[in-house]
Amino acid sequence: MRQSSTEDRPCRGTSETEPSMIIRELERGSDIAGLLYYLYGPGRANEHTDPHLIAGFRHPTDLEPPLTAEGDRNFRYLIGLLAQPADALGAGTNPQPVFHVVIRLAPDDPSLTDDQWADIAHRIMDSTGLAPYGQEEEAVRWIAVRHADDHIHLMATLARQDGRGLDVNNLRYRMQAVRRDLELRHRLHPGAPGDRSAARSPTRAEVEKAARMGWEETARQTLARRVAVAAAAAGTLEAFFARLRGAGTLVRTRNDDSGQPIGYAVALPENTDRTGDPVWYGGRCFAAGTTLPKLRRRWNAIDDPQRIVGPPLPEPRRSVVTAVLRAQVRAAARLSSDESDFTERMREAGLVIRTWTRLGTTDGTSGYVVGLPGHLELQGRQVLIAGTQLAEDLSLPRLRAFWADKPTTQAPPPATPASDQAAWTAVLTTASDAVALLTEHTGDDHWIADAVHAAADLLRTLAEVCHEPALHEAADDFERAATEPYGRVPPPTRVGSGLRAAARMLAWAGPAISAPEQLWLLADELASLSRTIAELRTRQRRPAQASAAQQTSSRLRELVASASGATYRNASAKPATSVGADDFPTLSPSHVSRPAGRRRAAGDTGHNAHEPHRTRPPHNRQPRPPGR
Repeated sequence: MRQSSTEDRPCRGTSETEPSMIIRELERGSDIAGLLYYLYGPGRANEHTDPHLIAGFRHPTDLEPPLTAEGDRNFRYLIGLLAQPADALGAGTNPQPVFHVVIRLAPDDPSLTDDQWADIAHRIMDSTGLAPYGQEEEAVRWIAVRHADDHIHLMATLARQDGRGLDVNNLRYRMQAVRRDLELRHRLHPGAPGDRSAARSPTRAEVEKAARMGWEETARQTLARRVAVAAAAAGTLEAFFARLRGAGTLVRTRNDDSGQPIGYAVALPENTDRTGDPVWYGGRCFAAGTTLPKLRRRWNAIDDPQRIVGPPLPEPRRSVVTAVLRAQVRAAARLSSDESDFTERMREAGLVIRTWTRLGTTDGTSGYVVGLPGHLELQGRQVLIAGTQLAEDLSLPRLRAFWADKPTTQAPPPATPASDQAAWTAVLTTASDAVALLTEHTGDDHWIADAVHAAADLLRTLAEVCHEPALHEAADDFERAATEPYGRVPPPTRVGSGLRAAARMLAWAGPAISAPEQLWLLADELASLSRTIAELRTRQRRPAQASAAQQTSSRLRELVASASGATYRNASAKPATSVGADDFPTLSPSHVSRPAGRRRAAGDTGHNAHEPHRTRPPHNRQPRPPGR
């Protein structure tokens, strides 16, 4: 269940459209009187009708504010009762003691009586530990006010009457834990479990600021998408930060005593506070899996081959991997000025690079080896290729000669389109093989979780390569379907490592792909994968994630069916590249292995004819205002 950002007005990205009860803790404050006047007042648009107290730490009739001769409410006695425990602790003990929660029904839920609402209020206060049953005279003082048919307000002062300490950590998670029981007890529409698998919703202040500034979405949503794209395409911390900065994002890190990053924060240059300073968001502000420790666990899964589980994906041909690595190494070499610069650029590109020294030598590094993160041998070890095996002019001595006399030494030749074609071939083959494996092994939940999470990275990278907003929306849905409860990082698998390697190759080769029908062919494979994941989540009794996966599949099918461009399944084969047709096959459908049960009948063309897809140039997406 997502959270509502405001009491009376939904914002983009909240759960107003989800048919389930919403329990939302609003910002804490210190003005008891002001909150009472609002709850018993007419509201911002005269929407409050018959405000009255339905529950509290004493019987409602003992706490209801009396009416004066003029027809107004006298809150003096109630304010004194609520404020007394906090005042007894002394000024400054808790500067914001007012706890305020809104509990709202789904639009299709049946109307509840005052007694039913009182039962809900008492059970929530008991589940949080603020006012356990039987401790009415020792626990916190609280009330529940109803001024509309579909919601109530809980208000409490966070100070126990007996002066004992109060645990106020994770109150919203404790409230979500009891929500499912309340839905069953009162026959309300069931919602998603409070397992922290949903993305963090923007706050009301963020939504209103985006509307004032004319942005298409809030700064939090823009940054969350950039972080997701960079994390999917990166294999190292250096590559992650480099991609964020390349997208125009401000990045700062929090380091330990040794200077190693242990956390990070990002900001948009145009999103500033009143003093003109950027508004920073830590990794945990976006999703449970975007903190730096969990990102490192995702990237560093290949460091321990013994932990790799699950069936292996067919390895890409060595010639394909060599071509992709050759292109990336040449690009880094042409831009570098020395060996250290070269190594740094390779890491920023997301490659695994290690140096070696010949025994008996004292003149430093003798050579280097590189690899694609996630490209593993059958035993789970990282595949590494020496620079001399990539090309003669990419050996370390030849590169040193080039850097020493750059104006006169011939630079390594630039990458060729063949390397991009090779990368694309490996991406498409890996995706198709992964769909086949997941369809065949849907009962092996212990290794499927990582593969699904890696497939979300591949879809996110495809959306960024295509610059297609609808694909980003599909990626948002699929990310919810792929996230494990409470942001757990699943054990690494061979299938997941292969899919992540495919995502990185797509990030490198995607901008150079000239045939957009190739991209839609990958989207079709991911649509099949999403349908398989929906069946998996249904079997696991995770309805919200099953719905997200099914919605992803439907979105992708619609996009593939309506995408402009010639029908890629009927398109004539493109001529082979200048390297070898055997090494870099054309992307006709016959080269794509499909899982059993998905073969098309003879004469079935698969999709309607399309017009050429328009690939927009990269740009920094500005936030969309809510409601669009």
